Amino acid sequence: MVAEVTKPFIAWALFAAFATQTVSAQQPPTQKELILWQKLEATIQDEDRKLDGVLGVAILDFSTGRTFFLNADEVLPTASSIKIAILAELYHQAQQGKLKLTGVALPGAKNVPSTWYKTHTP
Repeated sequence: MVAEVTKPFIAWALFAAFATQTVSAQQPPTQKELILWQKLEATIQDEDRKLDGVLGVAILDFSTGRTFFLNADEVLPTASSIKIAILAELYHQAQQGKLKLTGVALPGAKNVPSTWYKTHTP
């Protein structure tokens, strides 16, 4: 369910953020831009109503400075979003040759096949 909800939000957010890159910050938004933002906001609010939980969203269009916030003052756990930063650093260190992304490394274990991890973890 999370992946199904997250993908459309990412697509919409990226579209809204990059669709207006040619507009300078001094120019007023075009009618098309306003319509796209309204659709984006409506879609996010609709998904929020469907969820059994609290959704927090923050969008900043870097080219115009326009923002959208939903539940911006709520304190939400970052358990899922922190994974993005962890994976980015993991891939960065792999590119630098500091670690390998093959197999599973457990403290004190040597050459543990990934099938062991699948069968020995809760």
